[in-house]
Amino acid sequence: LTAQAHLEALTLAGAAKHWPGGVRPDIAETIRRELRIIGERDLARYFLTIHDIVAWARAQDPPILCQGRGSAANSAVCYCLGITNVDPSQVS
Repeated sequence: LTAQAHLEALTLAGAAKHWPGGVRPDIAETIRRELRIIGERDLARYFLTIHDIVAWARAQDPPILCQGRGSAANSAVCYCLGITNVDPSQVS
């Protein structure tokens, strides 16, 4: 897989986990828009790297606190990847 395809697969798997009853259409559109922008700017490897770092940090004993900042804090892709804990469907 390309980095973009891998990021998209992880994002969709995370979305299915967070919203087992289905992703609301507005959130699905946000995910598509964010993935398109990430692809246009060739940033997939960056998001995959952060995903790996956060997964490693949270797997430590005791877990290392990780939280998104700035615009990443309410990113649907970051939420689906487990990078942030801010549910974009709850943000107004």
